[in-house]
Order: sequence, then structure tokens, then C-alpha cells
Amino acid sequence: RKLEMDNFTVHLDEVPRDYGIDILRELHASFGVDPSTLESCKEKNDAPEDGDATCLVLRYKDEASARSAAKNLHGQSVATKAGEVKHLSASFVTSAGVQELYISVYITDVPKTLGEDGLRRMHEELGLTGTAMPISFKMLSQHDPSGETAAYIGRYKDQEGAETAIAALHGTIAETASGH
Repeated sequence: RKLEMDNFTVHLDEVPRDYGIDILRELHASFGVDPSTLESCKEKNDAPEDGDATCLVLRYKDEASARSAAKNLHGQSVATKAGEVKHLSASFVTSAGVQELYISVYITDVPKTLGEDGLRRMHEELGLTGTAMPISFKMLSQHDPSGETAAYIGRYKDQEGAETAIAALHGTIAETASGH
């Protein structure tokens, strides 16, 4: 599916990992940015997986709000849970035109040792081709970082490909490092 739209985002680096959207909205208000203009936030695909800080993509209702947020948040000091002071780095980004929407599939209990490459190989070994091969994967943040498995979002080109992958993956056993 294709959708014509404009995206107005701010890439925000050095964000304490425990900051959710509610804390971000409070932060916006404290720095003079209307918090109601913040539509969503997600971790960047290339965000570091360790440490107290991460990188986020913040999406705004309009260009003026995104530009204001980038200007007002850039360089602001914030503290991590451990009390370490970080300085936010904010940059305005826009993309316009037609964007392709992919079908997202939630894939659970993937051994961490498998990772994205192993998950892609698993699709190939199951004979999945064409639109049943994912466009991309994103590992979701974990509630228990010491666990042996993780959850991923797989993005597929169309509904039929996603359903084919679900049917093939359902019940597939992948061993964890401890053999379970």
C-alpha cells in the first residue's frame, strides 16, 4: 500500500533509555514546546543497544512544531537513572511524498543468538521467497535483558506474503544458547 503524506520528525540523540512518551511530553512543555504536537516516538533502527542513552525519532503534527522542538530541545541537559548528565542532540528531518506502508508481523521467542541474519536465514530455510521474505526486521526493547530470547517486528511487502511467513514460522523451533 502507498500513502501520500509529509513526515515531520526530529532525530533526538542522547535520550535517557527510561524516557517514554509521557516524560518526553513533560520535557517538551518544560522547554516551551507544545507537547500535544508530539504524535509518536520510536527508537531509531541504528540506536545503540547498550548504555543509559538511546536515539529516538519523534514525529510531529506539522513542520513548525518539529522545527520548534528541534530548536528548543537541542543542547538541553537531561539526567539518566544513574544520575549521568547527557546533552540532547536534536535535528529536524522531513520527508515528503509517497511512502510505502508495509505489513508488520510480531515475531516472538527468537533466540538472541540467532539475530536478524539468522532470522532471515530461517525464512530462506523454510522456503520463503518473494513477498514472504521480510523487507526488514526490528528487534524490540526487552523487559528482561538477561533473557535468551527477543521479539522482533518483521516488515513484509504485502498481506499475502506476511500470512505465508506467519504460517511457515508458526511452531518453528529454534534452540537458545542453553538448548531450550
